[in-house]
Amino acid sequence: ENGILVYSYSISDKIDLLYRELFNSVDDPETISAVFDQDEGQYHIYFPQPGGKLCRRLTLAMNPEGGEPQPKFSEGEFLNARCGAFLNGRFVIGTTGGIYDVLKVEQELDDSFTPDMQITTPLLWHGSLQDIKETQSIIIQAAGKGIINLTAQDQKGNIIGELVIEVDDTVDDNYFADVPLSRQYERKWSHRYVAAQYRIKSSGGAGLLRIIGFAITVRN
Repeated sequence: ENGILVYSYSISDKIDLLYRELFNSVDDPETISAVFDQDEGQYHIYFPQPGGKLCRRLTLAMNPEGGEPQPKFSEGEFLNARCGAFLNGRFVIGTTGGIYDVLKVEQELDDSFTPDMQITTPLLWHGSLQDIKETQSIIIQAAGKGIINLTAQDQKGNIIGELVIEVDDTVDDNYFADVPLSRQYERKWSHRYVAAQYRIKSSGGAGLLRIIGFAITVRN
């Protein structure tokens, strides 16, 4: 009545083609299963692959506090999990090698256990598919303690830069345990490329290391 048009759309619109690919990759659609981890705000869908050993996972992550306006999707094959169940704060996943408990961060009592992590992005174009971009800096949001090794290569596979960042927010005067974005690490990152793929490797120090996100600043 006030001349305001309201539109609605499915949150899965942006991954429609990916979901069709995953759905068509299974032999029997009845083997597809899903579970909702309400503590972490994550909805996992499992797509067992032909052969009975491999499985692909599609995860929808939502902020339970409503601070993230757009839910995020991710895909993975960790442990080739084929199913999952959640009850009373306990999340377990089923694999061909057995059943695993997924521990919460606060349940990691052994500080000597510091697993390595590797993140590989697709080619990032920063807008145009043809123009050359001039980057100025890179910003990494991280919490905890450890070392981050970042490597970037252009669309031709040539290495364009490497960077090492030491994360230690445990000595920050403004650190609060319940604020995961308490530290941002910005470093000079002057490079020219059309597109670049980033690889981030990290190893924990004396405790947990968490990478929340990263951004590249580009000159206009």
